[in-house]
Amino acid sequence: MQTFVTEHAGVIFVILVIALLVLFGMLLLNIVQTNNLREKYEFFMKGKSGQSIEEAMGECMDEVARVERDYQQLKRYTKEVIEKKAEAGLYRHYMKRYDAFEGMGGELSFVLVLLDEHNDGYLINSVQGRDSAHVYSKNIEDGVCRQRLSPEEEQALQETLDYWKEQENV
Repeated sequence: MQTFVTEHAGVIFVILVIALLVLFGMLLLNIVQTNNLREKYEFFMKGKSGQSIEEAMGECMDEVARVERDYQQLKRYTKEVIEKKAEAGLYRHYMKRYDAFEGMGGELSFVLVLLDEHNDGYLINSVQGRDSAHVYSKNIEDGVCRQRLSPEEEQALQETLDYWKEQENV
């Protein structure tokens, strides 16, 4: 065995030097990685007077929960406000033009119907004569007018109700 070591001493020495260099390289790599890890650790640990990461995460989770509650409240409030505004809006509309008097061309008179989603609203009739114009307004409740309607007004109101009833069924 001694003869093997003495005969190959040069080769063994080279192998040991290479192994030593590899181990030295691994040591340097380990030192660099440890320094990077230390920098990250110090970054996370600085701040709120040495407060632990666990406490900071707990505070963040509490803040997220508070923001979520506030968001849900705002969402409900906004939905309620939008629904109230939509119900109050007179978005169901129809206008019928007509000639109020024989011999008057151009269909200058008109009936304008404005209703909300409950069919409450107004009917506005503008009657155009040769020398004058008159505007009449009538209240509509649940699609019915308590005042007497002209044929043009009845037709405009019925066409409005029919059109929007069709739209709801689509």
